[in-house]
Amino acid sequence: MTESRKLHFLVASYMAGGMGTIHDNLFSMISDRDDIDASEIPVHLEPASMGVPWSKELKFSPSLIPGTIRNSAITRQGIQEYERQGIRFDAAYYSQHTIITFLRSFRKRVPFLLAMDGTPLFYHKYGLWYAHPYFEPESITARVKHRITKSIYHQAFHLLPLSNLVKQSLMEDYGIPENRITVVPPPIDLRSWLCPERTSASQANRPIHVLFVGTEFSRKGGDLLVKVATSDEFSEVHFHFVTRNYEGPASDNIHVYADLQSNTEPLLDLYRTADIFIQPTRADTHSVAALEAMAMGLPVLATNVGGIADIIVEGETGYFIQMDDVQNMSDRLRDLVEDPALRLRMGQNGRSRVEEHFNLQHISDKIVALLKDASASRS
Repeated sequence: MTESRKLHFLVASYMAGGMGTIHDNLFSMISDRDDIDASEIPVHLEPASMGVPWSKELKFSPSLIPGTIRNSAITRQGIQEYERQGIRFDAAYYSQHTIITFLRSFRKRVPFLLAMDGTPLFYHKYGLWYAHPYFEPESITARVKHRITKSIYHQAFHLLPLSNLVKQSLMEDYGIPENRITVVPPPIDLRSWLCPERTSASQANRPIHVLFVGTEFSRKGGDLLVKVATSDEFSEVHFHFVTRNYEGPASDNIHVYADLQSNTEPLLDLYRTADIFIQPTRADTHSVAALEAMAMGLPVLATNVGGIADIIVEGETGYFIQMDDVQNMSDRLRDLVEDPALRLRMGQNGRSRVEEHFNLQHISDKIVALLKDASASRS
């Protein structure tokens, strides 16, 4: 009797910022399963960094082509290469619709889940910081783009927004029925993000360490934290900035790390030695870094924008801070600096919240179950 073929799923993602980390975490868990097979297409701007065998064979220069066309072309070439190898996909998981906009025939023959950190109309609310120019709503260009995006959303077997605000946009702006949407937040791999033992004794008789993680320094509010770090009140507190484009003065209590990669030991060490995490962001769809901080037992101070509302429980795992309000951030930071017991309690609550709601194992199981349902829908 011939053994039945295992289902084979495609996981393709646009690897920008936190979405790249989500892809890496998710694919690592899915590809480890024994009951299915999986292949990935990480869609980077530069082919050399794609991490898949066919990336060096691209027949075009990605950086010279408009984003949606470029992203779809990269995805198409990856699919073609896999299919030349004899792989037949039963269902697919995509993050961001731009990587499949011009793959109409593949979308029709292979059912798919579509994850997203935002919709075009959701991004428009933060257009200044995300550099998403949006045409006048009544222009022909805007209407065509909206129609294409809406059709892809409706074609998906199921939609997986990262936050409740994006779910709301899908329903209100694109007419997606609620029963075809499941909020699936960024998953944290708790196998790597092991919380160190934090006690009052371990934090005594040493400086407080504050951690900031954000590639886009200004959008993430790094300049605001610099003002706090250089104030006389916090001169004894050490501030650690993980960012590629630090903008601020040199100072004995400011430490900058320009080239740390996600899920690496040097970055994990910074989380382990930190006492407080701060992200005074001006625009965000979500915050993987804040979730990583909570997984490591840190209280989190962050602006209440985008999907961050789904992460922090005010007064239990951290505090929301006012946008562009240095004084408010200073006040909240002072509360945590002066109260070790509060830091420990919020950190423990944060770890528990990640284990319950943002656990990679649980989230990947949910996604695989939906992929199996999508595959079954073909018949």
